[in-house]
Amino acid sequence: MEYDVIVRDGLVIDGTGAAPFKSDVGIRDGVIAAVGESVSGTAKSEIDATGLVVSPGFIDAHTHYDAQIDWDPWLGSSGRHGVTTILMGNCGFTLAPVKPSDRDYVVQMLTRVEGMPLEALKDGVTWKWESYGEYLDAIDASLGVNVMPQVGHSAIRYYAMGLDACEREATPDEVAAMEGLVKDAMASGAWGFTTSTSAMHNDSAGRPIPSRMAAPDEFVRLAAAMKDKPGALIGISPGTKFSGISPAERDLMIDMARAGDATVLWNPLKYSDQEPGLLDKMLTASAEAEERGARIYAVFNPGPDGPMRLDMQNAFRFDILPKWKSINVLPFKEKLAAYADPVTRALLKKDLAEGEGLLASGLRTMWPRILVAEAFHPENKTYVGSKIQDIAEREGVEPIDIFLDIAVRDELQTVFMQEERTETSSATAAMDRASASKYVVYGGSDAGAHLDFMSNEGMPSRAIALRVREEGRYSLEGIVHGFTGRVADVLGLQGRGRLQVGAAADVTVFDMASIGVSDPYMAADLPGGSARLSTDAVGIQYTLVNGVMAYEKGKVTTTPAGKLLRRH
Repeated sequence: MEYDVIVRDGLVIDGTGAAPFKSDVGIRDGVIAAVGESVSGTAKSEIDATGLVVSPGFIDAHTHYDAQIDWDPWLGSSGRHGVTTILMGNCGFTLAPVKPSDRDYVVQMLTRVEGMPLEALKDGVTWKWESYGEYLDAIDASLGVNVMPQVGHSAIRYYAMGLDACEREATPDEVAAMEGLVKDAMASGAWGFTTSTSAMHNDSAGRPIPSRMAAPDEFVRLAAAMKDKPGALIGISPGTKFSGISPAERDLMIDMARAGDATVLWNPLKYSDQEPGLLDKMLTASAEAEERGARIYAVFNPGPDGPMRLDMQNAFRFDILPKWKSINVLPFKEKLAAYADPVTRALLKKDLAEGEGLLASGLRTMWPRILVAEAFHPENKTYVGSKIQDIAEREGVEPIDIFLDIAVRDELQTVFMQEERTETSSATAAMDRASASKYVVYGGSDAGAHLDFMSNEGMPSRAIALRVREEGRYSLEGIVHGFTGRVADVLGLQGRGRLQVGAAADVTVFDMASIGVSDPYMAADLPGGSARLSTDAVGIQYTLVNGVMAYEKGKVTTTPAGKLLRRH
């Protein structure tokens, strides 16, 4: 038999959770045509996978590539890390539907909430659309990975209500208009509808994003607008996700799931030693939903997040605290003066000390892991390479004071890096419980967003490196299943996520001895010369998308073969 590609002599992890086995994989016409110990026949090309692992391409269940895909259809930030399918349009943030007069609002909202550089959005987004269907048509070409699109609540709400969307509940007529927009998006191929009630999500003027002003009935009616597409997705960033998920938000997610016969994905499930019982408490929301006939899954990263960059120009991570948030949206000179002012600083300290939930506790305890990576003022240069906690102890001041003093002297240009947290035994046990839960789906990279402080597109590689190779806590087949077949099942993505005859030939070949990611670095490769935090793939030898070799050792090799996966 003639094949396009044969992958020879690899250790196959087929994405089902089954034990590894030595096998060849034959590919023809974009699908897997044979899996066996010795596939006979010839091929246009062969890959020698001796000593390597052959797995399904990884599926990323939470990304924000909605803008980047317009100027970078390869989406190489993820593709080079062995990711072959992404789900985008999360947290209610999409670039359609949008009226021409509302484009500036969408741009500034994405800049504030999702950390996308303003210059890149202004220079890179073509705006060849107004409706959601027109947006899908505009991006439906030359994709580097497979793309599952969703439509965002904030985009829909602003389209229907204008600036009033950030200020009040909708009228019945406005909700009806939004229902029509959801139906149009679903008819065009959207996989679902996403939203946010998170207090961290505010526009550049400090106003709540549109979805945060919706009444419960609006959420439920928009979910019900998808009921003729059973099994659609509802993505949500709950406002109480870092404090246990309140009874009201549990009811809301369950009501939405039942109204739309939909699968709800909430993001992200996190653990903190400062709030050790919260992870298990949050998972009870899914158990409660199951008892009431609804499907709710928590999106969870089973591995490390990797180092994170921090500067005080945006300081989005502090938006969970009201006083900090009020300063973050000020013009530059006013912001700089506020951080330097002793009276204001006292209020910031109080705000930080009294903050509730996982994020606030994380901010209070981060100083031993915050490193001064780059400084500009002569007095600050002596701190480069030192941690804030150590500097504070040497100088006899509070960590928050020296942190802000350094930032102010550098006019907020200082680059801080947050090192990975050393995992405690209780944290490891909690991670194990979450990973084993039937209410969890792996993911949450946020790829395409927060470009100024994180780069987690290589999440599967990080998890495999730590949990399998270094710790030996998880089986390789289990963690690969979690990032492939399991995700596909939860999303309703048929024919992908497994190395089985008839499935799409999305294949990642990697070296178990070296798989991981590089140290992060700033790459000035965005439109307008803007920079983003980036990492390179380590140990990913080959990535095939729909049977076509897309990446070899992290480098692009051919024309893009990804597809826009419209749901009908």
